Amino acid sequence: MGRYTQDRRRGGGRDASPPPPLLITLVSLDNGSTARIIFSASVTMAANAPDSSLTIAGIGLDSMYQSGATEITVASAASPGWVSGDAWSLSGQPGWLADAITPPQSGLVS
Repeated sequence: MGRYTQDRRRGGGRDASPPPPLLITLVSLDNGSTARIIFSASVTMAANAPDSSLTIAGIGLDSMYQSGATEITVASAASPGWVSGDAWSLSGQPGWLADAITPPQSGLVS
């Protein structure tokens, strides 16, 4: 078997596709001041630091923790009470997310 065929069988070589971009697939309420952010692939937290690159109903996040391989639970003490249907928006790379994510992304909380 030639080197080109070996590379293609292993998924490498010149024709290997880059991994798909990391996306937020769902923002789901846990209660009025915490929500789960579900990603399209496994993610790693970099730090638990306040950040306004991801907002829910225009409010930045002030705490977060890794709650699963593809999810991070976030909270904001400033939230008056998030509800289903609130808009969320990702405007930049969150400092608390170690993995590169491509903004802008937006949607509605479910």
